[in-house]
Amino acid sequence: MTTTQVSTKISKLKINKLTQTQFDNASEYSNSELYFVDPEFTGNNVIMTNDDGDIQEGYTITSINDGDTVEVVNNNIYNAGTIATLNITLPAAPDNSFIAELDFTNNATTPAVITPSATVKWVGDDCDADFDFYPIVGYRYTVMFTYNGENYVATVRGTK
Repeated sequence: MTTTQVSTKISKLKINKLTQTQFDNASEYSNSELYFVDPEFTGNNVIMTNDDGDIQEGYTITSINDGDTVEVVNNNIYNAGTIATLNITLPAAPDNSFIAELDFTNNATTPAVITPSATVKWVGDDCDADFDFYPIVGYRYTVMFTYNGENYVATVRGTK
């Protein structure tokens, strides 16, 4: 699998409180409420804040390609362009806090074939009552994988 760490989804962050070191390492806009973040500062990770404004590390963003086998890791976002096939390896024994996101565009001619390594209950857009997912040609999808203690649940949202 070819993966590349990217930070394209990091553009502006609202941070209520910075340590002096974080402030010194941030961009020239650190003293404003919204500022651009240098990828070197974030280590290509999405940074989030809790209710107190403390900075917390968030998701790691990984680019994936059509035909890849993706080993899905907790707290990761997997971003693909247009795909026809994708194999997904899910952890065998996740805890109940497992969450990961997959973003992809279905190819323009046939529905994408997504093959997970474990049983997944697909719910949301373009899913049927039997928990199966039927991607629509040309649609862009965001899939959130969670684990509820018994099953993986993939919540699907699609847009044209």
